[in-house]
This record gives sequence, structure tokens and C-alpha cells, in this order.
Amino acid sequence: MKIRLTFGQKIAAGFAAVVLLALISSVVSIRALRSAVAEKDLVISDNAARLVDAQQFQGAMESKVASSRGYFLTGNEDHLARLTEAQTEVDAALRRISSHELSAEGRDTLEAMRRAEVDYANATNDLVARRKAGAPIEDVIATVQANLNPMRLALDRL
Repeated sequence: MKIRLTFGQKIAAGFAAVVLLALISSVVSIRALRSAVAEKDLVISDNAARLVDAQQFQGAMESKVASSRGYFLTGNEDHLARLTEAQTEVDAALRRISSHELSAEGRDTLEAMRRAEVDYANATNDLVARRKAGAPIEDVIATVQANLNPMRLALDRL
């Protein structure tokens, strides 16, 4: 037995099929949009935190450089206290950066930053000891220009 649909029933069935497809398409689109927005928000918040941590590292390094130069030029012990504070900030910033999920390249860059910062800190500590021992300011400045400035530039490039 063959079912015969009237013209009105055929129109209604076609309309129902279009509505059903529109609903399915809407549900899929809404889920995809929500997923994309959630991923975008995650990327933005994670990248923003990384940028903030990198900026804090750079600011702490600048403070460290300024404090060490202040001590080299004046011999004022207040600059050494600021140098110690800046070193603490540098270490904290490096810890925060390392707490992020990093790619292999990011881990390599972070390790290079750590090595360069340790080298810079060691060279600075040696110069501080020389300055405390009474080394002439001209010798200290020459060493800063010959050793510390290239180290700092290399660290800035990372």
C-alpha cells in the first residue's frame, strides 16, 4: 500500500525538515562558537600573564643594572640594598616564567636567560667586591664597559 501525501502535507514535511536542519546547524554553531571563545580567552589570559612576567623580569633587570651602576659610581651602600632587592625580583620573575607551560624553544630561551643572568650576577658581584676593596673608579668603569655591557645586551636580545 502506497502512502499518498497531499500537497499541503508535502510542504509541511519540507518545512519541518528545513527547521530541523536549521536547529541542528544552530546547535553545532553555538557549540563551536563557545569552544572558540573559551580557547581565545585561555590564550589571551595565558599570553597576558607571560607578557607581564617577562616585563617584570626586564624591569627587575633594569633596576639591578641601575643599582649596580649607582654603587660603582658612588660607593653608597644603599645601592647594594637595592641591588639585593632587584636580584630577588629577578629570581621571582624567572620562577614565574618557568611556571608557565613552555614549548621546547621557550624552555631553551628560559635556560639561556638563566645562564646569562647568573653570568651577569657573578660579574656584578666581582665588580662590587673590587669596588669595596678600593679599586679605582676608572678600572671599574672600564670593566663595566668591556664585560657587563655586552652581557646585558646579550640578555636583552633573549
